[in-house]
Amino acid sequence: PTRRSSDLDAKEVVASIYAGIHQRNVQTGHVRLTPILNFYNPESSTRYVRGYTSMPTIDTTKSHVNKVAGDDSSWQQIAVSALEGCKQVKTYVRNQYLEFYIPYLEGTTERNYMPDFIAVVTKPDGESVHLLIEISHFPTYEPQKQETIRRYICDYWIEAVNTFGKYGQWTMLEVNNVDNLNELLTNKIQNL
Repeated sequence: PTRRSSDLDAKEVVASIYAGIHQRNVQTGHVRLTPILNFYNPESSTRYVRGYTSMPTIDTTKSHVNKVAGDDSSWQQIAVSALEGCKQVKTYVRNQYLEFYIPYLEGTTERNYMPDFIAVVTKPDGESVHLLIEISHFPTYEPQKQETIRRYICDYWIEAVNTFGKYGQWTMLEVNNVDNLNELLTNKIQNL
């Protein structure tokens, strides 16, 4: 059955129109997204990260936050070990207590996505890139939600921040099996 225009939500209509315009702009090479920064807090810092946890903690050397919460042999422990051991990783932080999130629309509902880690890595040409790392949460989402989040991150947020340029270049790495993080991280960095 077709929907009448009176059944459509305004946010849904706007999102659909915007997606169509964006797709056409990508096809023609006329993409020009820019971010809308938080007026009161356009930039954040790990300087203000404070948090309490009952979990064991993992010491770090490459992170500007001195500890990461995570059980022994947990995905957090494996990820910290991989990031600490990768020579191309200059610095990283677990996105816990940072409140770094990327807004997206699920239908007409506004939601926030929080990547697990943010790393600064060195590309083969010596340039630095910010790498959002998502570890194994996407597979638990239904495919449509997974694709919606991925589209907002890659097609909108990363594109906007890269166009803006003030905060360097950004990209994303999805890891479905944390045991493969070393290999996936190395491959991603080599192909930047």
